[in-house]
Amino acid sequence: MADTALLPIDIRDERRADIDGVDALVAAAFDGRPNEVALVRALRRAPAPAISRVAWCGEVLAGHALLSALRLSGSAASVLGLAPVSVSPSWQGVGVGAALVTDAVERAAVFGAELVVVLGDPAYYRRFGFVRADRHRVGAPVGVRADALQVIPLVGWTDPDGGPPPVVVYPDVFVETGTL
Repeated sequence: MADTALLPIDIRDERRADIDGVDALVAAAFDGRPNEVALVRALRRAPAPAISRVAWCGEVLAGHALLSALRLSGSAASVLGLAPVSVSPSWQGVGVGAALVTDAVERAAVFGAELVVVLGDPAYYRRFGFVRADRHRVGAPVGVRADALQVIPLVGWTDPDGGPPPVVVYPDVFVETGTL
């Protein structure tokens, strides 16, 4: 396990020169599952390009996170989804993932998003301010556990009133790659 006390974590936008390293890092972080790498590659090419962030510790690419455009059924709200968040196995557990999640939420706010959505472990994401989506009247897609779908409302977000709650709509690439 790496020691980040010796090296600061530098987070910045992904550059063209980072792409091969990011793809290798994502594969390693997800134990070689090719669908996560396919997701990252597809989101880079999406019509509404993803915000792709990399974490460097010294000369080492230690982590990566993507924010991509999502929709809410029947809503014009600006929504970004945080997925995937990848940390090199040798850098897990030392704060790289936490730094990436914090950075991603900050970037989403700068981008003007009203809501950030994540699908993941509630115990992990709760510490960053994520709460169950249904607490803000946002519904989960079919097949997604309601407790795993979490959100952070940002400036401009207003919980929907009355009627059925809008449902998070992920781009087709999430289904096509088997990541949703």
